[in-house]
Amino acid sequence: MPTFIVEYQSTGGGLRSRGDEYKAAQNARKEYRKSLAGRIVLAGPKFETTADSESVSSIMIIEADDIDSAREIAAKDPYYEIGEFSGFTVNEIALTSFNSGFALSN
Repeated sequence: MPTFIVEYQSTGGGLRSRGDEYKAAQNARKEYRKSLAGRIVLAGPKFETTADSESVSSIMIIEADDIDSAREIAAKDPYYEIGEFSGFTVNEIALTSFNSGFALSN
């Protein structure tokens, strides 16, 4: 199955500062990602410089049948649907190596 990288562009809208709206969006996003079980290879925020700095976008590497399916998956992200992301790009990629010692961060 082809692999795609999705990069969302942040609006800088400060969703985290919007209390209950942030919690609802975060929960919706977790559930959405659970529904993609087996398709998400990797996902997370992209920071301006380090993890202590402002998040400037978000990336997701997914497996999809084709680029149109990957775009459909990207467009259904709850953060995109509520306007936290202003847009996204989708590009097919070829994964050629993997760090077998990789561990998820908290």
